Amino acid sequence: MKSGLVVFMSLLTAITGVSLHIAPASRAILRTPVSCDEQRFSFGQNGVLVTDADFRLYKAVNQNWQLLTSPAGEYDVSITPDGSIYLFNGSIYRSTDGGASWSLKGQAPPVVGSTRLYPSPVPNLLFVAAAPFQGYGTYRSKDDGGNWQRVLDVGQGGPVVFSPGFFQDGLASATLFAFFTPGFKVYTSSDWGQTWSSVGDVRFGGTIAAMGGMAFSPQFTTDRTAFTDGLNNENGLFKTTDGGATWFKINVLNVAGPPAFSPEYSRDQTFIVGQGQDLVLSRDGGRTLTPIWDKADGSAVVWGVRLQDPPAEPPAPPASLQDAHRYYLPLMLSGPPPLEFWLVAQERTSGNCYLYRSRDNGASWQEIAVP
Repeated sequence: MKSGLVVFMSLLTAITGVSLHIAPASRAILRTPVSCDEQRFSFGQNGVLVTDADFRLYKAVNQNWQLLTSPAGEYDVSITPDGSIYLFNGSIYRSTDGGASWSLKGQAPPVVGSTRLYPSPVPNLLFVAAAPFQGYGTYRSKDDGGNWQRVLDVGQGGPVVFSPGFFQDGLASATLFAFFTPGFKVYTSSDWGQTWSSVGDVRFGGTIAAMGGMAFSPQFTTDRTAFTDGLNNENGLFKTTDGGATWFKINVLNVAGPPAFSPEYSRDQTFIVGQGQDLVLSRDGGRTLTPIWDKADGSAVVWGVRLQDPPAEPPAPPASLQDAHRYYLPLMLSGPPPLEFWLVAQERTSGNCYLYRSRDNGASWQEIAVP
């Protein structure tokens, strides 16, 4: 016997000549791979940028994705605290209007080998880390890449990291791989990258992420806290609370930095960091690390922490419920917004990378389709 729905559909088709298709009650989620290069994402409080597997760049806007009309090609991406977006593939492009338009600013230093761009919080002040074969080291430009000066020449250039107060204190960290004295060396500068001094050796941890060097607390100017993933040829998580004058080991796990801090780190003591192929969470300043993503689900590639965007203002009540005796107040939230974690993980079976988000401190993860 035909069901009532089937009979109704048959009659509707006979009368109108139009055949309607009813989708099945459940359908597999369409998975969209993203880039597997950690330099093509940004998960900061000033914006979420994601590069898909076809090298198209998207920006998160009001729970949706906006395709940025960036210059054609494959680019590393970064955002400065003032919201400027930089694209880099040897050429340097900058957008000051959220990606609506782009200006060609300069070129990488003339070196043979790979280069990475690190824009500083000071406008027009850029750094490039250069790998072999010639001209390796760290370079500095005061004019958005128009001219360059090599400021470190002691090894293969690694990440350049800036203090949250860089605009005032000029404090930065750079990591370099020394060829003739095996191990990573961490250097710091307190004059906006003009001169540098060594603070110790960082042992190679087996992954590119282990080149993270120092990571500054978001409240570094007041709490003087920073981390590194190894000093003096020892694996482990090291911490300073006096701006780098002294360091102490707080965890023996072989982490793969850099940590991604909660924007409210001084208050909640929360960050996430890689450990091998996994991702771990600390909510006590690094004393304990709890796995929140294990390698059975895929290898962690790049991660970030930000405050959740505030909820949209609720719609006004219907006119039928509005009268002179009723008052409607906006929803008030106490304390800072909750955190959200972002993660790009590489699937072990396919080799594809996918984007995930957690809004419950890593207890569960939602795969995010792009776009």
